[in-house]
Amino acid sequence: MSEIKEKTITGLRWSMVEKFSSQGISFLVSIVIARLLTPADYGLIGLTAIFIGIPQVFISSGFGTALVKKIDRTETDFSTMFYYNTGISLLCYLLLFIGAPFIANYFNQAELTSIVRILGLNFVFNSFQLVQIVKCRINLDFKIQAKISFACVVGSGSIGLFCAFTGFGVWALVIQSLASNFISLLCYSFFVRWYPKHRFSSESFKELFGYGSKILLTSILNTIFGNIYNFTIGKVFSISQLGYYTRAQSIGALPSGNIVGVLQNVSFPVLSKCQENEAQMVAYHRKMVRTTCYILFPIFGFLMVYAKPLINVLLTEKWLPAAPLLQVLCIGIMIGSLQILNSNPLYVRGKTNLILYAEIINKVLMVIMIVICIPFGVLAICIGSSILSIVSFFINIYFVKKVFPLNLTNQLKDVCSSLAIVGVVAIASLCFNQLFTNDYIVLITGSIFSAILYIVLSKIFMNNELMSTLDLIGLKKKEVLV
Repeated sequence: MSEIKEKTITGLRWSMVEKFSSQGISFLVSIVIARLLTPADYGLIGLTAIFIGIPQVFISSGFGTALVKKIDRTETDFSTMFYYNTGISLLCYLLLFIGAPFIANYFNQAELTSIVRILGLNFVFNSFQLVQIVKCRINLDFKIQAKISFACVVGSGSIGLFCAFTGFGVWALVIQSLASNFISLLCYSFFVRWYPKHRFSSESFKELFGYGSKILLTSILNTIFGNIYNFTIGKVFSISQLGYYTRAQSIGALPSGNIVGVLQNVSFPVLSKCQENEAQMVAYHRKMVRTTCYILFPIFGFLMVYAKPLINVLLTEKWLPAAPLLQVLCIGIMIGSLQILNSNPLYVRGKTNLILYAEIINKVLMVIMIVICIPFGVLAICIGSSILSIVSFFINIYFVKKVFPLNLTNQLKDVCSSLAIVGVVAIASLCFNQLFTNDYIVLITGSIFSAILYIVLSKIFMNNELMSTLDLIGLKKKEVLV
C-alpha cells in the first residue's frame, strides 16, 4: 500500500473515531439538554451565531489552508500566523464587547448583552490553538485530535448537563460552549508542544494572506449568509420559531458536519500531496465524493422519513414543529455537503478567486430567495434554501471544470447511484411504517428494515462503494480507497 493510501486510511479512521465518538456523546448530551430547555433558549443562542462567527473568520483568514497547501512552510510562517491570530482576536473581542448592548437592543432581548460578551471569549480561546490544529492536519495526525475532541465533549457535556439540571436555562448552553473551547485550548497546549519562536514576518504575512485573502472573503460571505436565516427569522418571526429552526438545522447538520468533516480534513492534505499528478487527483477526488454520497445520503434519507417520530421520542412533543423544517432542510444540507468536497480541487490549484466568484453568485441568489419566501413563513424559507443548494451545486461544478477535469456528467454519475437507492429505500420504508402507529416501534422496526434493504441493494448495485466503506472502518482489508 502506498504511503498516501496508508496515511489516508489511517487518518480517516482516526478522524472517524474523533467525529463519531465525540459527536455521538455530544448528540446524546444535546438531547437531554433540549428536553430541559425551551425553544426560546435555543433561539437566543441562534441570534448570536452571526456575531460570533464573523470574528472567528477574521482570526483564521485562510492562513490554516494556506499553510496546509504550502510545501516549503517554515517556523516563521507558523509564528506569523500565531501573532496575527491572537492580535486580531483581542481586537475583535473588544469591538464585540462594546457592540453587545446594541445587538441586544436591535432584537429587543436584554439578556443578549451578557450572552454575546461571554460567548465572544470562544474565538479568543480558539486563536491560541489554531497553529497546533494546523500542524495536526498537515501531519495527518488525527489520533491526537480524536483524543482532544473526546475530552472536550465529555468535559463540556458534563458541565452543560449540570447547569441544565440545576436551572441555568440558556446559560447552560453558553457555559457548555465556553468550557468546550477552553478544554480544547488546554489539551492542544499539552499534546502539541509548540510555541512561537520567531517574530512576526511581514513577508510571510503577505504570502499567506495573498492566498488566504480570497478564502477570507469567501468565509465572510459564508458566515454572514449562513447565519442570515437566523438573523431574519429572529427579527421577523418569534424567538421560539427561531429555536425550532436552529434545532432542525443542528440535527440536519450533524451527519453532514461529521462525515464531510472527516473526509475534508483528510482529503485536502492528501490532494495537496499529490497535486502534481492530475490523474491521481481526479481518481482520488471522485472516490471521496462517491464514498461521501454512499455514507451520507442514507442518513439524510432516514432523517427525512423518520423526522416526526424521531423528534417526538428524543426531544418530546414540544419540539414537533421542528419536524417539517428538518425534512426540508435535509435536502439542502445533503447537496450542500458535496460542494464542500468539490471546493478542494480549487483550493489545491490555488484558484480561490473562483471560489469567491461562485459564493458571490450564490449569495445574490440567496438574498432574492429570502425576499421571495419571507411572506410565506419559516417553512417556505427552508424550502427556498434547499432549492438554492441544488442550484449552487451546478454553479460549483461550472467553476471546478475550469481548473479540474471533472465534468457534470461524471459528477452526476458519482452522485445518482446512491441517490437512486436511497430513494427506493425511503419509499419502501414509508410504506412499511404504515403498519405501525407507535413512534417507538416505528423507529426501531423501521430503522432495521431500512438498513437491511439499503445493504442488500448496495450489495447488488454498489458493491464497490460497500467494500470501500467496510475497508474504511476496518471491517475488510482491501485497497480500494484510492
